[in-house]
Amino acid sequence: MAALHIALLLIASPHLRATLAAPPTVIFNVIIDDLGNANVGWHTPNPPENLTPRLHALAQQGVILERQYNHFTCTPSRSAFTTGRLPVHVQLTLDNPDSITSGIPCNMTALPLKLRDAGFATSFIGKWDMGWASAAHHSPEARGYERSLAYAEHMSNYWSLKVEPTGTNCASQQGNSTHNTLYDLWRDGAPASDLVDKGLYIEDIFQARVLETIANFSAGRGAGGPQRLFLDYRPHSLHWPLMVDEEAFNNHSWVTDDEAGCKFRFYGDQPWPGAPASAYSCRRLYQAMLSNLDRRLGEVVDALAAEGLWSTTLMTTMSDNGGCVSLKENAGNNWPLRSGKYHPFEGGVRVAAMWSGGYLPPAARGTTSTALVSVADYYATFCELAGLTAAACAADALAAAGGLPPIDSRSAWDAVVNGGPPPRAELPIDASVLIAVNGTRWWKLFTNPNVVGAGWTGPVFPNATSQDPEGPTMACKKGGCLFDVFADPGERDDVAAQFPDVVAAMGARLDALAQTFYSNSDYGGTDVCPPGTKGDCLCWAAENLWGNFVGPYHTWP
Repeated sequence: MAALHIALLLIASPHLRATLAAPPTVIFNVIIDDLGNANVGWHTPNPPENLTPRLHALAQQGVILERQYNHFTCTPSRSAFTTGRLPVHVQLTLDNPDSITSGIPCNMTALPLKLRDAGFATSFIGKWDMGWASAAHHSPEARGYERSLAYAEHMSNYWSLKVEPTGTNCASQQGNSTHNTLYDLWRDGAPASDLVDKGLYIEDIFQARVLETIANFSAGRGAGGPQRLFLDYRPHSLHWPLMVDEEAFNNHSWVTDDEAGCKFRFYGDQPWPGAPASAYSCRRLYQAMLSNLDRRLGEVVDALAAEGLWSTTLMTTMSDNGGCVSLKENAGNNWPLRSGKYHPFEGGVRVAAMWSGGYLPPAARGTTSTALVSVADYYATFCELAGLTAAACAADALAAAGGLPPIDSRSAWDAVVNGGPPPRAELPIDASVLIAVNGTRWWKLFTNPNVVGAGWTGPVFPNATSQDPEGPTMACKKGGCLFDVFADPGERDDVAAQFPDVVAAMGARLDALAQTFYSNSDYGGTDVCPPGTKGDCLCWAAENLWGNFVGPYHTWP
């Protein structure tokens, strides 16, 4: 067999600039938390399962991205989107958000700063999870978002708006392990103290802010305000702990064959205040949350249309990673893909994604793209649509001065919308997994001898007889396991023995690429708590500086 060609394609499209329309009036980006690849209507149109009529209609009127790859956990994917670096060049692990080395390094330029240079107003709403130890890490405003309403952690209680423990458990530190006392919601750089203890559901709070942002932008345009808007909306749904209102839960009584593993909660939190034990029906909770999210996104689209903005809006929608299929946590489904969140199988890294909106050229609507696209490629795509040159988009003097990896992003617009050449032909997932496209072959190599979380779900998952997909381990012989994930999307047929030259070439290439891998190493600075403080400085700062809200506890040099 001929030597495998897996060199990264750095594709320029000099003709494209002349064919682009004016920049979109609104770039409306939606990153859904832990949405399963099989939980969208365009992949499993099996009502009432996965009922997403608004998202399904938007996908059918737009472009479905069948081969978008993200990291298999939250923080690396979100950091890659925001910085234009591949996950392996910004954050390699799912670090705790309170760590100084979590998320985006302070000296990496973020996407909203580029879009502001192009005249866009910028607003962030939802889950941050890209680091918040210092003000330079924590504040979306420090990253270029002019307005924000966000929670900092991996997850939050949907009703109490209190932080759930990940790395720092301040409740236990205070001697109270039955509930937490710290809130996690910030607005425009300060604790949103007026929004907590009101019995409000976090998604209602976020949707109200999204609708307010759209209305204010529309009114401001007529008064000489900003003419373009980057609206970055990252709902909490569908991350665990699964929580929804009682009415929505009751509307999904058709789920009768379910499991209750998601009853595990750190503080005994309930799906809604006063929920009975029977409410721990995991697929039912997930489906109710999914339907609610679908409705909310549809209402936002309706608002854009009512303001006369939808015809010039580009809406991009994706999951941050594959659906979580751990029976202890969640009820996502990635069928027929293997595994899910936390694992580098297709179910963990190949995400549900689509583009829609009136800004899309008519010829692109109703199509499907199979171009290999990384979550990092949105950075260059949005820069290009905003009218910035490739050089202006790629410039990051602060990162270069600090020896940080350069921007990897390649615009995916021509590939996705026009069917042009894909932005890349290979994609390292982590230090042990590489995807390389060679003609019709989509090779995926695993070099670890044992890969955990190697199970599959079923078409309807979870149910009362489901086995936990995280239980099995995939064993690979020397050199690794090899799959053609285009012909075999479920990663069931290991063909390493048939293509030893491919295994050897990809292994060598991955070793070479790994020499450039980087994960946030923002060591330095000082904690703000007094010397001799017992326990975590984060807890001290929350109680003494931020009125019982988690917040910055570290100064950055």
